[in-house]
Amino acid sequence: MKASNFFIISFAVILIVIVAACGKSLSKEEKEAKILEKQINEVMAIHDSVMPKTGEIFKLKKKLSNFEKTISDSIQIQKIFRCKNLLVEADEAMMKWMHEFREADPMLSFQEKQRYYLEEKKKITEVKNKMLSSIDSAKFLLHELENISK
Repeated sequence: MKASNFFIISFAVILIVIVAACGKSLSKEEKEAKILEKQINEVMAIHDSVMPKTGEIFKLKKKLSNFEKTISDSIQIQKIFRCKNLLVEADEAMMKWMHEFREADPMLSFQEKQRYYLEEKKKITEVKNKMLSSIDSAKFLLHELENISK
């Protein structure tokens, strides 16, 4: 191989490595933006996984109300009342979270934005747990009521 060909090939390889390295490096701001985007996506994924359950909550409240009209046992009526309240509270918690959720203030530092999204993740996880728990309780009670009415 001639020295000039070796030089050209070496130069080309070095140039490719430099271009590839430059193309892949992200600025500090870009890295931070990606981290925040990931946090937002995690928060919204939790919301999106449980939001459809609001329809189920409505149906369960309606079923419980129908039983409430036909049952004379005061203990069962109290259970229905408490269970319906749990469903209402869970639904209201979701509506409140959705009403209050905003993207982090752009004036906040990166660390403050991270803390904000972490706090929002905790809040929506609590909402999710409240919704799922109230749904489970309602289903359990409905099963119990159906067995009593048979």
